[in-house]
Amino acid sequence: MLVHPDFNPIAISFGPVAVRWYGLMYLVGFILFLGLGRWRARETWRGMSAQDVDDLLFFGVLGVIVGGRLGYVLFYKPAFYLSNPLEALMLWHGGMASHGGILGVLVAMFVFAQPWQEFFPDRRFCRAVGAAGTRCGPTRKFHQWRTLGSSGRPQRVALGHDLSAR
Repeated sequence: MLVHPDFNPIAISFGPVAVRWYGLMYLVGFILFLGLGRWRARETWRGMSAQDVDDLLFFGVLGVIVGGRLGYVLFYKPAFYLSNPLEALMLWHGGMASHGGILGVLVAMFVFAQPWQEFFPDRRFCRAVGAAGTRCGPTRKFHQWRTLGSSGRPQRVALGHDLSAR
């Protein structure tokens, strides 16, 4: 039987402010992107400077947040947010969609690359540094209780085995 660890989703709390593991994983991904991106930008043949990496990170963070939130709003609860449009701006209530975040990052990369008249910046560069950030995704999902079908209600089936008889 596979046991799902019982992690507290809050990493640190300071009074009413709580820092969640989910948010920390975003931060780790952004820091990994910045570090690896600056390291790779030192190679002049890539045609990117450290300032370009900083700018790409800014656009990428914006793309993740806006795209992730819009993805959640449009894909998961469109009726609710159509009747309560201001709720879509209340990020502290939760709700981000990873596929919306990916689309947001693609749009951000497109906007970032426009001064060079390219569709995207150097794909080899972005593939390597983007992989560092996206590897934090499974850890975010794990701490958000989505791993292994955890939905906040008792599970009847785990990996094909009926648990109702136990």
